[in-house]
Amino acid sequence: MHPALKHTATAASVALAGLLSVTPPGPASTASATAHGWAITANPGVTGSAELNAVSCPSAGFCVAAGLDSSQSKSKSQGKSKAKNRSQPQTGAAVVHPLIETWHGKSWSAAAAPAAPRAELWGVSCASPAACMAVGFRTLASGQTTTLTERWNGTRWSIVPSPNGPDSELVAVSCPTASGCAAVGTAETGNGTYRTFAERWNGRTWSITATPDEGSGINIFSGVSCPSASHCTAVGSYGFVPSYPLTESWNGRSWSVVKGPGQAQGSLDQVSCASAASCQAVGTATGGSSDNRPFAQTWNGRHWSVAPVTGPKYGEISGVSCPTARTCTGVGYYWANTARATRALIESWNGTNWSPVTSPSQGTNAPNSLLGVSCGPARPARACTAVGYTVPRGDETSALIEAGPAPAAVTASHGARPAGRPGNGSAHQARSSAGGHAAAPSSGASRAGGRSPRR
Repeated sequence: MHPALKHTATAASVALAGLLSVTPPGPASTASATAHGWAITANPGVTGSAELNAVSCPSAGFCVAAGLDSSQSKSKSQGKSKAKNRSQPQTGAAVVHPLIETWHGKSWSAAAAPAAPRAELWGVSCASPAACMAVGFRTLASGQTTTLTERWNGTRWSIVPSPNGPDSELVAVSCPTASGCAAVGTAETGNGTYRTFAERWNGRTWSITATPDEGSGINIFSGVSCPSASHCTAVGSYGFVPSYPLTESWNGRSWSVVKGPGQAQGSLDQVSCASAASCQAVGTATGGSSDNRPFAQTWNGRHWSVAPVTGPKYGEISGVSCPTARTCTGVGYYWANTARATRALIESWNGTNWSPVTSPSQGTNAPNSLLGVSCGPARPARACTAVGYTVPRGDETSALIEAGPAPAAVTASHGARPAGRPGNGSAHQARSSAGGHAAAPSSGASRAGGRSPRR
């Protein structure tokens, strides 16, 4: 779901958490646990609170993670919400700054990001180790937000001018090439209603592209994935309490709404497309007995269908990366009644269904959420990198980075879906957390367990 409206329901979920009895997800056997050896990666400390919202790995030896740094806590709830008023400046409060961290094959280090006070980064996508784009927004003294785009040219990061709609934010980006990117988010209309918002990068400048909406109410984009310059898929939600999944497609000329599988209520946080005929979108299902349940749907080039997801009953898949149609990794959070806090969630798509993988979390009772993931096409020990945040004490957040192998696909003899069936994310997603990361196009950033800038 989009940062703007993503988890206004977060407060209600937090209150409900103590009443839930949830079994932490885990592998069916020790062998499964060993095969999926995910581990927390050491990362440098930063001044004040920090969180990482997206990651993109165009190669095994290079990754970029983007987020925000501030000594002021952004949220007191377990499943963070990107509520718009969260970033508004306060007298005597520390200023939020963009945070960029880089992996050079051996360790993570903080990169020199351009000065941009009261700004946050929510998406990043790298077409190569020498071409990355990060997106987010700035909050003005008036409380209004404006778009923010930063570009990596292989040597340094610099702010790139980007146009604005009324009170606009960018929260996800996908760059299949250095000269072609799509960024999505939300803009607020004069009457206080949020509408979808999108921009295109042609290698020189950003320009606004028109996007349709469902109905006259709230519409938001949370994720985007572009396997090529002529094909992109954006996801989010429309409506508010209840909200419904929203999917749109770019054909190289315009955006259009694509009918979903008929999921009653819920929202989509991120999407990853291995090709124009294979996408996986993830988020949460809400309403009735499915309140805040991890949810996914798959695209086969013709229509969307609900993808089977097993694992915890309460939680959300916030980020996804699919280097191929039958190998995808989804990350997010789930409610652990034993800890009374959110814990990191990792799910694996094998071409047939989603299933939970053993996922580490920091601290026994500390909230943990993963927001973005990037997986390469190869399957080394560090094939996938996931980022998010933990809350080790009080309200101070700390950046969280985890690494693990990519999932194994089910072979055709074992009932795998045909090559054309939807898999999760795309090469592009591998490239960026919000817009995919990795060695092939990846999908946009995704918010932490239920986070969204405005929401």
